[in-house]
Amino acid sequence: MTQVRQLFDLQELDLAITLHQAEIQKLRGQLTETEELLRARKELEEKGKSLIERQKAQRDLETEIDDLRVKVKSLQQKLAGGTIKNPRELVNLQTDLDQQKAGVSKKEDAALELMAELEKLQEETGRKKGEVQRLEQSWKESRAVALDHLKSEDAHLAGLEQKKQELVGKLDPASVRLYDSLKARKGRPLARVEQGMCMGCRVTLPMSLIQRARSSTTEAVFCCNCERILLVG
Repeated sequence: MTQVRQLFDLQELDLAITLHQAEIQKLRGQLTETEELLRARKELEEKGKSLIERQKAQRDLETEIDDLRVKVKSLQQKLAGGTIKNPRELVNLQTDLDQQKAGVSKKEDAALELMAELEKLQEETGRKKGEVQRLEQSWKESRAVALDHLKSEDAHLAGLEQKKQELVGKLDPASVRLYDSLKARKGRPLARVEQGMCMGCRVTLPMSLIQRARSSTTEAVFCCNCERILLVG
């Protein structure tokens, strides 16, 4: 096998290694929780906080209503007790009672509105919780599949890297240095010649150059345009 053919095989191994490395990177990304799941969980947490705040506001409002009702009852007892005879005091007492009753009514309306908000928020929180659970289950299933694939890809990559090591060991150091130098500049150091054309840059090559590349067993022949090593046949 010529050095050029071996270098081409090395290039094929490098390309396969790169593909498997990209797949492994992709699979590793699937092992972490998805953006959708993280976003849904954050939204659930925010709704939970809002729910706690609303529930506290409801308890506070109920306490205020209870206090006002106590005051209303006390004022009603005073008015009904007959102990207050002064007309001005009676008028003031009645005015105070009316104001307290109005306060109770206003806060009861607020409590009803708050109760409606709470019911809506509880429904939204329940739906969001269900969404988080579904996303978590879906992610866990995907993660399990990704782990299986990752093990397979890791094993395959290790095999390719072993083959590369063995192949590099068969090549002379000068050829490997040339290959690495071209790879750093071109990405793909070698190109096949098909129908008189360099498949690296798609330029038609002189027949004399193709003949040199075909007959050479050790010397690297370069494309006159893209300067990749040519492989004929």
